[in-house]
Amino acid sequence: MVIGGGLLLLAVAGTLGGCGVKAAPRVQLPATPVISVRPRWAVAITAYTRVRAQPTEDSAIRGHLRAGDVAEIVSIGATPALVDGRREYWHELSSDGLHGWVPGSDLRFYESRSRALNAARALTGAVVGGNPLRNEGGEP
Repeated sequence: MVIGGGLLLLAVAGTLGGCGVKAAPRVQLPATPVISVRPRWAVAITAYTRVRAQPTEDSAIRGHLRAGDVAEIVSIGATPALVDGRREYWHELSSDGLHGWVPGSDLRFYESRSRALNAARALTGAVVGGNPLRNEGGEP
């Protein structure tokens, strides 16, 4: 019986080994864009945040964000800067043609606009989503 079992094993091995298994064809997939994990949206958390023309405290003020305002992040400063005695990054924001820089400590960050809007609603208890950046001296 042992001999018969051994022969069966050799027969199966010979069949599998001789079936001419070929290497799988090479599949080339198209390039995919990198998925960013960097936040793209921000909500202002201070009552009246200055939006500046440049990422410095002495730069001209272009407008203001109010607590709960939502803005898209265009870029983040390359190096931290001293802002109100703290080292932090400036964030470039844009909305409805108004463009400017805000220190990161005045913002909370989100991966999507819908999450930012939900956070703004929770912060203010109000419906948000209109013009997130308000012009200097103008009415909301």
